[in-house]
Amino acid sequence: MNKVKRFTLIRCIGALMTGLLMTLVFPPYGMSALIWLLFIPLFFAVENVSWRARFFISYIAGLSFFTGLVYWLIHVTSIGVILLIGYLALYFPLFILSIHWLRNSIQLPFIISAPLVWCFIEYLRATVMTGFPWDNLGYAFYASKPLMQVVEITGVTGLSALAVLGNVFVFNSLQRIIRQKSRSRIITVTVIKILIPVLSFFAFVAVLHQLGTVRIMRLASMEPDKKVRVALIQGNIPQYIKWDQAYKDRIMRTYDGLTRQAAEFEPDLIIWPESSLPVFFQYDDKGTYLIYSLVKELQIPLLFGGNRYVYKENKDYYFNSAYYVVPGAEIVQTYDKMHLVPYGEYIPNKKMLKKIIPKLESIVPFEDFTPGREMTVFEVDGTKFGVLVCYEDIFPELARLIPAQGADFIVNVTNDAWYMKTSAPYQHFAMASFRAVENRVPFIRCANTGITGYAGIDGSTTVFIGKNGSAIFEEGYLIADIPIYDVPPTFYTRHGELILYLASIISVLLLCVSFVYSLTKKRLRRDR
Repeated sequence: MNKVKRFTLIRCIGALMTGLLMTLVFPPYGMSALIWLLFIPLFFAVENVSWRARFFISYIAGLSFFTGLVYWLIHVTSIGVILLIGYLALYFPLFILSIHWLRNSIQLPFIISAPLVWCFIEYLRATVMTGFPWDNLGYAFYASKPLMQVVEITGVTGLSALAVLGNVFVFNSLQRIIRQKSRSRIITVTVIKILIPVLSFFAFVAVLHQLGTVRIMRLASMEPDKKVRVALIQGNIPQYIKWDQAYKDRIMRTYDGLTRQAAEFEPDLIIWPESSLPVFFQYDDKGTYLIYSLVKELQIPLLFGGNRYVYKENKDYYFNSAYYVVPGAEIVQTYDKMHLVPYGEYIPNKKMLKKIIPKLESIVPFEDFTPGREMTVFEVDGTKFGVLVCYEDIFPELARLIPAQGADFIVNVTNDAWYMKTSAPYQHFAMASFRAVENRVPFIRCANTGITGYAGIDGSTTVFIGKNGSAIFEEGYLIADIPIYDVPPTFYTRHGELILYLASIISVLLLCVSFVYSLTKKRLRRDR
């Protein structure tokens, strides 16, 4: 192997290392100490190479990371996961090329550009093509409850920026050491230019950590205004039988039996997961009778996920919904999922794509689902709550609409059975816990196969563990006494992703200025 090929191979290995390190900081691995080293191999790998090489190397890093992160989607669609990973990986070259462009054109150092641009990249990932903000970098702090507390102000964006900034400080320090030619000079530079900036940054992190610890202690000392006892039912219905009518009676018996067992603890509210029964509620006699008879007999409100059908104006409409049935009430309240899964619950640009791929429609169950139009606030024993269905809980702007309307807690009903025994349910639950801290309201999660549990307003979590000692693919129920606090809306609840929007606007302005500056500079050189 010649020198050039060896050098290229080393750079590609560096890119792969970044992808691997980024995968390891998320659940279920949780190697949080690696957060401050994630980008170092990639930063070194893309130094002093052409723009084309930077794109190629950083794209490898993106492929490495997202393959390790969302590999579990292969259980849903093999072609889809390949296309998704290929698309998501493009955000890494966009990040690397942008910060190098800003450094080369207007001499903007990475310490300023990298955190800003990375936040902008996460904004794009959360919005383009309906968005997929799965495990944005800030979620890697899920194991550090003190640092997690800042999200009530900054959202997850603040932690993402902090992680990138830390990587830049470490990278700059290592780069200075490598560039020194004299050992005696290394000692001087280490003290003056290396140790002081790095230690200053980590001292700042330590201060944030201490402030977060104090915040947690203050929250722990608060007395709740009341408690709501909730029974969370984890039916553990495998995906391959979930809509098989041959298993209909078995599924109904499972939920009926678990609900009756949980009712002995006298909960205020019983919750079933997303698409609990293989029927359309109010259109299927058996399923409808089961729901109404349980609620009437137990005299306990029931919240459950189910597909909803409406025939209106000579057209069928399908919704992925949450139903709320209250004893003695004539009206059944519903919430219709607002943020649907593209190519899973509906097909974007369906008419155009059907011309290209005639059988594309077959990948969506039933027909296209219709998105809901508004957030519904329910009430149990004078306490208000709202519901998110499935992966809506990874969209913080959507989640904050619930406490913004005066709700006291958030419920998420979901079904992660699609992804089998992989890292997906662990990642999903970790992200959901951030919603509790952002809005300082309890977050309750009921999943078909797990993870079922809840997060307190400080981010601390309690999960259902089955007889075999696992949180996933276990049948049972969790009884939780949820404390309700009368606290003012957080900065995040009131202003949402303000920090993310500001970072994105500043990034776009900087890139525009740099392009204009570069064009002007080239024109002046030509004129001379």
